[in-house]
Amino acid sequence: MLGPFFAVSTSLASDDDHSVVVIEQNFRQPPEIVFDYFVVPLMLEEWNSPAEITLIEPGEDPREPYGFGAVRRVKAPILGTFDENIVQFQRPHLISYYFDKSRIARNTWGSVNLIPQEDRWTHVKWTIEYQSQIGRAHV
Repeated sequence: MLGPFFAVSTSLASDDDHSVVVIEQNFRQPPEIVFDYFVVPLMLEEWNSPAEITLIEPGEDPREPYGFGAVRRVKAPILGTFDENIVQFQRPHLISYYFDKSRIARNTWGSVNLIPQEDRWTHVKWTIEYQSQIGRAHV
């Protein structure tokens, strides 16, 4: 199980239809452990409930089925169902994804950066950029 974690900060910047959300957290585990909690669907669901995530197309490298080129189907209460494409994958430090449309967002790019810290902790910076389908986002 992932944790405990400590929220460092969350921020939101928005103009008429473009928003950027940045979530930063510290975890007491090293990046080699934390990384899979952002990659493997069952592990991601464990701490990111109530989303359901299913691998529908494996990545290009058979040793990394959730890696570059993989497609994950995400079912989330607010966002609806959408297919997320893994566009960057550098174990254990970076995973980036893209999806074109959900119930409330389009042209969404996400990037999860895992930065090793002292005492084998991990600092995670998760950046999500999207265009709103329902108007301007509010903090």
